[in-house]
Amino acid sequence: METIDRIDELYENLETLEKYMQSNDPDEKAFYGDLIKRGICFVAYKKKDKYIFAPSRFLGYKHNNRHAHLHNDKKDGRETNPAITKVLNLELLQDKELNRQYEKFCAQQGFIANKTGSFGLERKFWEI
Repeated sequence: METIDRIDELYENLETLEKYMQSNDPDEKAFYGDLIKRGICFVAYKKKDKYIFAPSRFLGYKHNNRHAHLHNDKKDGRETNPAITKVLNLELLQDKELNRQYEKFCAQQGFIANKTGSFGLERKFWEI
């Protein structure tokens, strides 16, 4: 899959993830929860005074959706993170407060956040 190179492509993927987050379809909801729980690098943004988190491995590919993501055997944050950094013109950083907000967000979604991201890595964030 091709990585994003425009901000509107990132926002399109954010909207797709929000639909999965709010879905009544248990498979879409579980897919979303799994993305959040296993993620390492996230775009963090506020909506109605609450943070929402979206993982880079989903956001970084053009016109992404559940089917495309599940069938993308080559998805890799080493590919999507630079694309998101370039589009947002922001650095990807560790942030203790955003990590606390991430843990709170996970609880609101009905699960406990892992201590670290996948592979034992510390989570990092772009805040928009």
